[in-house]
Amino acid sequence: MLCELCGKGDGIYHSIIEGSSVVVCKSCKNFGKIVGDFSPVGTVVKEKSVFKKSSANIPSEEICPDFAAKIRTAREKLGKNHQEFAKFINEKISIIHKLETGQIELSLDLARKLERLLKIKLVEIVEPEILELPKEKKSESFTIGDFIKLKNKNA
Repeated sequence: MLCELCGKGDGIYHSIIEGSSVVVCKSCKNFGKIVGDFSPVGTVVKEKSVFKKSSANIPSEEICPDFAAKIRTAREKLGKNHQEFAKFINEKISIIHKLETGQIELSLDLARKLERLLKIKLVEIVEPEILELPKEKKSESFTIGDFIKLKNKNA
């Protein structure tokens, strides 16, 4: 396999150089980050994953942080004690007590059930934050563009 930077016939490493995966030789491997060895079959033997999948654009549902107080006030507005309320929503009394004191986390299914029966809002749709990454400063290593400039300068 040819080195994709200098063209020598001994490209044996997969490297990430300025965000691009390229096959490089021993002399060019220091221009980027080595992510694996190039196998003769054409597959990459990865040392570790460099890129991670992101769920950045998917909104998520979260339980509001003050769910315990909302459930308690809704129960009190109905004028029901723990036992009557437990029968009303078809849950155990211990679950009601633990939810109102915040000892257990509220599941999304139970939150939706309580929202429907009590007509309160417990589930919030949370939009992901989009962070702007600062632009990288010019690196000390050669780029592919630098090689092209050198080649044109020497020609």
